[in-house]
Amino acid sequence: MRTLLTSRLVFLYISFPFSNAKYMLNHAYTPSNFFNEFNLFTGDDPTSGFVNYVDQPTAFASGFMEDQTNSIYIGVDSDNVYPVNARGRPSVRLESKATYTHDILEGVNLMTANKPAAHTSAGCTISGSNQTATLSQPDRSPAAPGNIGCGSAMFRILSASFAGPGCDIDEHFKEHQIVFNITFCGAYGGNTFEANGCPMSVPGDGLGSCVAYVAGHPEGMKEAYWDINSLNDGRKNDVGEDDDDDESTDNSEEAEGNEESGCED
Repeated sequence: MRTLLTSRLVFLYISFPFSNAKYMLNHAYTPSNFFNEFNLFTGDDPTSGFVNYVDQPTAFASGFMEDQTNSIYIGVDSDNVYPVNARGRPSVRLESKATYTHDILEGVNLMTANKPAAHTSAGCTISGSNQTATLSQPDRSPAAPGNIGCGSAMFRILSASFAGPGCDIDEHFKEHQIVFNITFCGAYGGNTFEANGCPMSVPGDGLGSCVAYVAGHPEGMKEAYWDINSLNDGRKNDVGEDDDDDESTDNSEEAEGNEESGCED
């Protein structure tokens, strides 16, 4: 069976299973079990961000993670000023213990829309059909120009559809984790800092300006958080696995937050 995650944000809508496909609830992540289902990554940021990922005891003690009554809060240090040569602003990166076959939520700085992306090895191009979003690049492999690859019966037309005759999805997507991450600057946020309209303190140096802003403006990080109501993953049934055609499962997540932050209004 193919595993698939779906996600619904308060301000951005993404729906993933496809019309005429049948899915069953595989696992529910809720406030009661959420933090037991994830490990905290404390190494250096894979995207070279200005961030200091902390461990679970530190995250709870510092208020970066909270198990609230009806939701999970995941945030960052929004109180302290740091030198620009520090490791970075304290934050958290949660990685699921479970692995999945198939980036559904992505954005930086002042972006107002989600930019879902599926990064693969070479040999996978998609068509961009059957979706509401505009396809910006059909090939997200590292070999592509610019290295840019760095109830289910009631689902709407997809926001993003990663499909097409030029890609064997099962061949290119496997053993992925669910990652909740808030990082700062780095390869993506830092290099788009100026283009996104953020304040430039070092002329011509978006990354340096981003680091200076993040290090010196904790008040700008108060809105960099995830507020997760629920996260369910659905598993597609094999043919004949479930004969009840009238049964459907609503597989959705509600969350609000930013994945990668630099400047905030």
